[in-house]
Amino acid sequence: MATRTADPSNIKVCIRVRPFAAREQGETCIVDMPTKEQVLINSAGGGVNDSRNFKFDRAFSSHCSADPLYASQETLMEELGNDVLENAFDGFNNCLFAYGQTGSGKTHSVLGGEGDQRGLLPRILEGLFQRVAARDMSSVSFRCRVSYLEIYNETVRDLLVPVGGQSKSKLEVHHHPKLGIYVPGLSECVVTQYEEVNKMIEFGQKTRSVAATSMNASSSRSHCIFVFFLEKESRSTTGGKETKDTV
Repeated sequence: MATRTADPSNIKVCIRVRPFAAREQGETCIVDMPTKEQVLINSAGGGVNDSRNFKFDRAFSSHCSADPLYASQETLMEELGNDVLENAFDGFNNCLFAYGQTGSGKTHSVLGGEGDQRGLLPRILEGLFQRVAARDMSSVSFRCRVSYLEIYNETVRDLLVPVGGQSKSKLEVHHHPKLGIYVPGLSECVVTQYEEVNKMIEFGQKTRSVAATSMNASSSRSHCIFVFFLEKESRSTTGGKETKDTV
């Protein structure tokens, strides 16, 4: 994901160990995080010589709440999400990329659940609208748009359109020399408040392609991309030139 511009690197690679699911209770966790950057993978038999040591920009230990280094959903927001907010309002693009096998906790970290179990995405979006609402609108205005797609079996599908309402024309990914990556025909919905975006996320999640696996009873079988456009237009109070930034 992107970090603040003051950071010497604009990419941060993090790893997280999620809590055990109900079906995993009684099992042994073989991952240990002795520091906020170090990860030890121990053998299932407990042999010390079989341990492997890895290092990341940040290692989030969320397996046991009694761990002194326990990282909650709020911890991820404080250390990752707030950087995304700062970058967005400074006019920089951001990308939050979650990678891992089925059942590894991607959805738990990005979307989460209800209340204090909300993930990074809803917390970041809520923070964006809170910041917009707190701004003086006499010299600046904001416009927000959302798109949501999935890629499954090399087919691109619009997750903001009901399954029965999908266009017969095939959505395709294109590259423009100036605009970058885009998908002609993909929905871009204008939103004015967090609740609207949250409903779109929930709608898209319900229409994603899922199937049962030995690791997850309702595993998402596709790659999905959620894009939030924040367009800021600054107006000069003295009749000067207007400027517009989109991230």
